[in-house]
Amino acid sequence: MRRSWLVGLAVLAAAGAAVGVAALARAADSPFSGTWKLTVLSSGQEISVCLVQVSGSADKPEGKVVAGLPRSPLEKATLEGLSATAKGLRFTLKGANDSEFVVQVAAPRGTDKPQQLLGTLTVRGEVEPVQLQRTDDKELDPRKAVRRMDGLKELQEAGAAKGGERVAKLKALQEKHAGKPMGLLVSQYLFQAELNQKASADALRAAAENYIKEAVNFGPELEANAAYQVAQAALVDKASPLSLEYARKAARLVGDGPPERVTAVRKVLAKALRNAGKADEANALDDQLDKEFLKTAVPFKTEKFAGRKGESTRVVLVELFTGAQCPPCVAADIAFDGALETFKPADAIFLEYHLHIPGPDPLTNKDTEERQDYYGEKIEGTPTLFLDGKVTEPLGGYRQHGKDRYEKLRKLIEKGMEAAKGANLKLTVRRDGDKLNLQAQVSGLKKTGDKVRLRFVLVEDVVRYPGSNGQRLHHHVVRAFPGGVKGEALTEKSATKTASVSLAELRKNLEDYLSAANKKQAFPDDERPLRLEHLKAVAFVQDDADKSVLQAAQADVPAAK
Repeated sequence: MRRSWLVGLAVLAAAGAAVGVAALARAADSPFSGTWKLTVLSSGQEISVCLVQVSGSADKPEGKVVAGLPRSPLEKATLEGLSATAKGLRFTLKGANDSEFVVQVAAPRGTDKPQQLLGTLTVRGEVEPVQLQRTDDKELDPRKAVRRMDGLKELQEAGAAKGGERVAKLKALQEKHAGKPMGLLVSQYLFQAELNQKASADALRAAAENYIKEAVNFGPELEANAAYQVAQAALVDKASPLSLEYARKAARLVGDGPPERVTAVRKVLAKALRNAGKADEANALDDQLDKEFLKTAVPFKTEKFAGRKGESTRVVLVELFTGAQCPPCVAADIAFDGALETFKPADAIFLEYHLHIPGPDPLTNKDTEERQDYYGEKIEGTPTLFLDGKVTEPLGGYRQHGKDRYEKLRKLIEKGMEAAKGANLKLTVRRDGDKLNLQAQVSGLKKTGDKVRLRFVLVEDVVRYPGSNGQRLHHHVVRAFPGGVKGEALTEKSATKTASVSLAELRKNLEDYLSAANKKQAFPDDERPLRLEHLKAVAFVQDDADKSVLQAAQADVPAAK
């Protein structure tokens, strides 16, 4: 599947640049000096994305981008962190919106001045094979930017065959293109074909090893990615030992790599352990990963709120719409979690709504979608954050933007606390087995009427779900609106309102919702986190006329006896 960052390949433009500096002593030149064309090998196509110039000495190489890809993050990319060894190069392409493309390539053994380097490009945890080729070009030719790999037509023909014939054709094609980019692609298809055919364990392992062997040509990053893909695909057969074997291999190879990739690999490893009857080891792994995640979940130091400047006792309501599969939601998630550390519930209350944006999210539910409908066009996507019912400035971004978004959110909350409250609100919760009874006492209401509504919310303090964006733990996840998302009208200045919820019934409703959602768009995995533990209740008064929140309150839900 073509990655979104490869959009805009049809039309290219480039700026030329002089190549090399003759004044440098030849003996000190880097063996990689010159201009290189970076080509991504994706889905049977060779896609030239930029020209990179390397100069300087062997111990102090220099590099820059000569030409980038129009209408993409690489259009005006810069090259940073270039390092060279006797084997190859490593550098980062910094593109639009602070996107980072990490390139690692190596030369074939026994070459003094290589003409081609093979390796990987990694962006937000996605790994693609690439090649760097020496070139005299000073610009990218749009007519030659996208080319079909040699053998693509044969691969398509093999893919159209049935059963054993498909496997046979793929084996012949793989042997023909072994050691080439097409050989890598064919070996991946061959493993999947063997898996679909329910081949013997020996045949599957042979196909897997062949795939790994082809991936090794492009370096350890792609080797780890291939092992991960084998493990993930083999999960279909819970009795197969391949999944655990290659999940362990992938975890070893990925090491401390990109967070998104590490998250995905370890998630598969935990599933493979459970499938193999090693639940204790899987639980220990999950606990260890939780602890590791929490160490850097908020990657900067937060400080407790110093106190209010005025006498207002207004409690600010923070509502974040986010998604576990949403890469640019990470900065907002970090800001949200950082603010949770900074403010007490007497100062600010936090609600996190999950949505199926951009992909299916098992923390979404019917009530969070109704709450999305309530705010309507104010929510153009995720992340979107509301403070006391008013949408804030955009707080999206990636991990490196987290501190900036936190500082902005903290200032907004502090400012919101100084506003006058619109009511007094007290919330209590009683527990009778799995039934929760919520009671809110409202007084001193400054505005009444059918549009002034009291709403109850049930949130789970921490939910573990390793999403594809690297966020493993999610806080104050909204599970339901007891009494309904529309709430109850407050027609008097003082009132006592109640609502109740059965946790068994709630769990069933959530399961039914997720089953129905999975039929519309399949979830990326079979995880359905529904422990419903460490719960909190929230009540807030909101004026539906302008969506302003007048006051909010929070109470812990007693633990089950």
